Amino acid sequence: PAITVGATGTTTFAENASFTTGNIGTLTSATTFPVGHIIQTVFDSSTDDSATGTSEFVFFCTGDITIQRADSDLLIQAVPQLYKSDAGCFVELKLKYKTSGSRSATVGDYTQIASYPRASGSAGAAHWDHPPIHYLWTHGQSVGATLNIAITGTPGTGPLYSNNGNGRSTIVIQEIAG
Repeated sequence: PAITVGATGTTTFAENASFTTGNIGTLTSATTFPVGHIIQTVFDSSTDDSATGTSEFVFFCTGDITIQRADSDLLIQAVPQLYKSDAGCFVELKLKYKTSGSRSATVGDYTQIASYPRASGSAGAAHWDHPPIHYLWTHGQSVGATLNIAITGTPGTGPLYSNNGNGRSTIVIQEIAG
């Protein structure tokens, strides 16, 4: 239904979702939203450091989200801060997930969503880079599943640093009604 205000001060914003004066409301598995409605947004940022030589590693650019609707999509927008101390360092970035919360330093804990070969690189001097990642993912996960979405990177040459003490990597994940 459209937004309605009940006589008792209860406001209904979506089918089976109501907000009563004094609380933030309740959403259940019976709650329905129109297609394209943003169900939830999560944000995380980090200035923690990690470094690697030539092997893939998990950046400090991760976020956790608990799925509210099985038929939803996730819009993932991330900006990892990379410092490349090797002038010819090309980087392959990957968007990955695992089905439990919190970042893991173990690449093998994650399953690939998308890959960006040579997403970042330069033939110039050592430098900072912050390639934006935007991806709409039909996740296929069950309601209540907690996912950790992460960015990983593999440098062609190294070393490659995530944040390196001066950067702040960010990630925004929005669950969108399908």
